[in-house]
Amino acid sequence: MKCLIILEQPWTRKKSVLPAEIKANAPGVHSTGKGCQMRKINNYSINKESTEDMINAGRFNPCLEITYRDRSGKHTHKLSAGYSDDIDVYRDDLDTFILSRNSRLDYVGLEVFEGADKVGEIFLESHQVKEVLGREDLAPFNAIKRMREYLM
Repeated sequence: MKCLIILEQPWTRKKSVLPAEIKANAPGVHSTGKGCQMRKINNYSINKESTEDMINAGRFNPCLEITYRDRSGKHTHKLSAGYSDDIDVYRDDLDTFILSRNSRLDYVGLEVFEGADKVGEIFLESHQVKEVLGREDLAPFNAIKRMREYLM
């Protein structure tokens, strides 16, 4: 007889700051050099996925889900990030870039979503971080710019 007991713990990580205005020189708006601008998403929430989704996906632990709203509506994505990762979210016209960093375990991950679909992912461990990024303490936007070159 198999028995699955899951204790739901209320776990939420929220970051709520007023979003930057969408102007070329506004804080949080960065040029990618290709004519489009990447905006930092400051107002989002991160929760654990539902028990049903976890079981349907065959996971033993719930993954994280990020939810945010912008001009085009509400967006929710399932993340590969860990519970103690530092997360930065940027968006350009089509794509959402989610950078997760963990300084204690010395890794950096980037997930790219186009609409609801994940279109790319890169994960760098200790020695690879310095090799790919040039240095470990890069600003999130610059880290995303360098890592996305390996995706596209």
